[in-house]
Amino acid sequence: MTSEHSWHVVAGFGAHIKSTGTTLSILYKGEQKEFPLPSVQHLLLVGGHNIHTSAVTRLLRQGSSVSFFDADGTPVACSTPSAVMWERISGKPSGPACPIPLPGKLHRSP
Repeated sequence: MTSEHSWHVVAGFGAHIKSTGTTLSILYKGEQKEFPLPSVQHLLLVGGHNIHTSAVTRLLRQGSSVSFFDADGTPVACSTPSAVMWERISGKPSGPACPIPLPGKLHRSP
């Protein structure tokens, strides 16, 4: 994960994800990483992790999406801002579609 990319992928098991009003914090295998919330346009979670609802709501309120996948790459859900929230954020009448095609599987490069 790097802060210069707008998509952040957390794959595997056991990450602890939370946020403050300005920062997304990910603790994974003893390593703490922090990203400014505005730099995260999409959070993609693969496997089993612990995520605070405050992290999800803060991301959605700023117009970001959160996608959930099973460990085998099967898509489970994609949360995007509601149309009302999107209009408030962007001034445009419709919200973004989830950029992840559902159903199917996430294909990983070897």
